Amino acid sequence: MIDVSIIVPAYNHESYIKETVMSLVSQKTDYTYEILIGDDASTDATGRIIAEMAGAYPGLIRVVRHKNNVGATKNGYSLVKAAKGRYLSFCDGDDQWCDEERLQRHIDFLEINPSFAGICGKIQLMDESGNMLREDTIGERSMFWNSRREVYSKEHFEQWEMPGHICALTIRNFMRMEEHDFRIFYKAHGTVGDRTIVLLTVLQGLIKCEPDCVGKYRYRVNQQDNFMSRFDQENLYGKDFLMIRRLEQYADREFGIQINAEGIKKDRLAASVVKAMKDNCPENRRVVRQIIACSEAPWRYLMYACKVLVLKWVYWNILKTDRRIRL
Repeated sequence: MIDVSIIVPAYNHESYIKETVMSLVSQKTDYTYEILIGDDASTDATGRIIAEMAGAYPGLIRVVRHKNNVGATKNGYSLVKAAKGRYLSFCDGDDQWCDEERLQRHIDFLEINPSFAGICGKIQLMDESGNMLREDTIGERSMFWNSRREVYSKEHFEQWEMPGHICALTIRNFMRMEEHDFRIFYKAHGTVGDRTIVLLTVLQGLIKCEPDCVGKYRYRVNQQDNFMSRFDQENLYGKDFLMIRRLEQYADREFGIQINAEGIKKDRLAASVVKAMKDNCPENRRVVRQIIACSEAPWRYLMYACKVLVLKWVYWNILKTDRRIRL
């Protein structure tokens, strides 16, 4: 049996995929590992480059090709299901690893700490050209990817925190358990998969947060295709709320574990109301209605929305100031 499967979803990553793969094949470890690359029907030269890399490293690289574009999380799920490793580690097709001993250290830790389901390191930020970025270059959002905790648990997930970036995470391959349905991997959200992976992990145990930098995340400064960059601009609060609700329901239904992310759900509702107040267009109003309708308590969430509406109106029009509203 292979010890570790490295999961590499790729789509139109012709400018980066070779660097990504080279950062993975350089691992110095006693453990056996495979690199699973999923080409999600790329329309550029990604498929050709992947084929060349697989030919250069036979037996190490396996390729899963999709004839039609299935989306990021379905692509990732297909790789997880094909994985042969006892452990899973992750790296998107435009990111990189930067620690040659990462796998050795991560698996050593998990082998002797059975109460931990995963371990996550730190990352560096880089731009499109691979130049390193300082965290203050893009503001507080960068702090999202580097946890300051030593141990991450279900309670931290309920606050919508993360143990680190997905490209720094290694977990036990519990998705081989046939008694559970893991299709939530792509059903929770068609694009965002990192939070679902983290939830699935903390349902099995704790996650160790190590201080070592093990990966590089490519933050596209000059493009607007980052999920976080598009979040408010495209009003993705409704999709985020739906993902949270699906994950809560899944944890309860599949594992009998209660996940209470009430705080972050109310935050998404408040943000959607403020968005609609600033731009009272049909789409923004629809997102507010969607969140209220899909909540576990529509009437309560309707009252929350009214509270936000009134308070924001008072702040803007009477007090001539602004404050963030926490429900």
